[in-house]
Amino acid sequence: MSAMAWGFAEKGLYLSDDVLALLCERGFSHVELRVMEVDHEGALFNPQVARRLRETLRQHEIGLSLHCFSGVNLGEKVPRIRQTCMGIVEDQLLFGEQAGAQWLTVHLGSAGFAYDCDQKRKRLDLALEAVGQLLERTAGAKIAMGLENLHRLPFERQKTYLGDRLGEFNYLLSSLPEDRVGVVFDVGHAHLNPECAPLEFLESVAHRLLALHVHQNNGIQDQHHPLTDQWPQANPELTKAILTLGGKGIPLILEHHAHDDIFTSQDVLRAAHA
Repeated sequence: MSAMAWGFAEKGLYLSDDVLALLCERGFSHVELRVMEVDHEGALFNPQVARRLRETLRQHEIGLSLHCFSGVNLGEKVPRIRQTCMGIVEDQLLFGEQAGAQWLTVHLGSAGFAYDCDQKRKRLDLALEAVGQLLERTAGAKIAMGLENLHRLPFERQKTYLGDRLGEFNYLLSSLPEDRVGVVFDVGHAHLNPECAPLEFLESVAHRLLALHVHQNNGIQDQHHPLTDQWPQANPELTKAILTLGGKGIPLILEHHAHDDIFTSQDVLRAAHA
């Protein structure tokens, strides 16, 4: 049985000794830390925090990525607000570079109309321009940007996420450099996209894949529930693809709200891999 690249999602920029012990005990080789605050007085602007993360994770041979602060909208139509969002992303990229992070997982943003509105291409172009400027601002850095596919919201919500369909990802990736921009494929979000099957989406972006976010839902809401024993049987080809990628070193980041849920999903996938 080949070694699996297990990833662990955690909130905040600190890792306690207890969490580190769990990571090592359960065979995790990657951790993704979600940035929870961006105030100048916080950890994001403390070089000691970045240095401690780099040294600690290197000592334990654990890879690092960051998850961008929620609420950033790189497709915001108001220039001043968009520039502020870009500054917040730049701060996270620079912290990640100092901490030795391989990438920053990014949600491109949202817009106040339904997913099929003609205005969406303009907002995608704003986000594309913002990403290009961020790459220029951080030229020379090793850290990449990992664009995450988001879930399709119902038409009646009159709100859409940028990057909620495969065609949008193909459009974005065709214009962005492979060495600094990849894809963090979210399995749970893909299950909330009626446009195409999750496996089709995954196979289409596999050549730019940095990692996977693995969780499940009821097909209606983005719940981040743990995988059940029935999930692999209900999704055999997708499970096979996920395990194949994990065996090749692509981190399977188990993204849940509680540590026990992370371990539950890991056990389910381990059993499917046996």
